[in-house]
Amino acid sequence: MVPSDNDFEFAFSKFMDNADDVVSFSKLPQPFGFSIDYTMGE
Repeated sequence: MVPSDNDFEFAFSKFMDNADDVVSFSKLPQPFGFSIDYTMGE
């Protein structure tokens, strides 16, 4: 179970969960001050 704020995060967590080369992943809560801004490619 991974918390997600939107459909993109939900889909990405499903992708990560099914990736053979990913051992583990987690979402960092906003108070940690770390974020990555995702943008659409051109």
